[in-house]
Amino acid sequence: MEKIKLYKNRKISFREYLSSIWKHKSIVYSIGFGDIKNRFSRNKIGFFFAPFTTLLTLSVYWIIFGIIMNVEAWGVDYPLFALPGIVIWAYFNSSVNNIGISLQQSENMISKLYFPRINIIFSRLLFFIPELISGIIIFVILLALYNYPFKISLLWFALLFIALVISILGIGIWISIISLYNRDISNTLSQIINFGIFVTPVFYPGTIIPDSYKFLLHINPIAAVIELFRSAAFETFPFDGHYFIGIAIGLILFVSGFFTFKRIENKITDLL
Repeated sequence: MEKIKLYKNRKISFREYLSSIWKHKSIVYSIGFGDIKNRFSRNKIGFFFAPFTTLLTLSVYWIIFGIIMNVEAWGVDYPLFALPGIVIWAYFNSSVNNIGISLQQSENMISKLYFPRINIIFSRLLFFIPELISGIIIFVILLALYNYPFKISLLWFALLFIALVISILGIGIWISIISLYNRDISNTLSQIINFGIFVTPVFYPGTIIPDSYKFLLHINPIAAVIELFRSAAFETFPFDGHYFIGIAIGLILFVSGFFTFKRIENKITDLL
């Protein structure tokens, strides 16, 4: 016990911190998959609820924006156009909000056990993986139904998924840090993020935004992931290199948030 106390109180190097995170990686799996099991065990249809919610959301958007409003989708069938935005946004929004309250929800564990607290945040990335996987499966099925060829450029999604995770962690870590000092502000930020769907090209293409306001999309990390994926998946969808600005901003948020979290980690128990 004394060794643990000394380790907690002394300043550790970046390498030691990463080593400790890896050493306690089982915390990530046990919390993440445990939460998934508990969530679906309460529902009679279990995992099948994940694709149901995705299909329901897609149907609503298709009727409103694809049929009634006839939103321009650059020659892509609207369900295929909208689905990547729906899935990516849902995973981002749910994960960020979950990360933002993760430390408060784990207060009992934090007070009793020592492990890198950031592993709690990492574990929340797993919570909505079933919805993400079901969304990818539905997308592949729609590609087949609409006779779209499988393009090798679709493999770019692997890199874009890394960019998505980095952005989620960057924003989520900062909200969790702010929540330690002021929960009202963190709650406000979470609500603002919920409304962020309207300034993110989920159900519309970014090309319809006037050039004078397009910078709002370019600095949006999630808009970047969605639009870059569409340009990789569909030949008719234009490529806009300015979206790499959003990818860079997501990386900056993650790096700055990670080091800030490391600096205050020993204070977390007192701040909760």
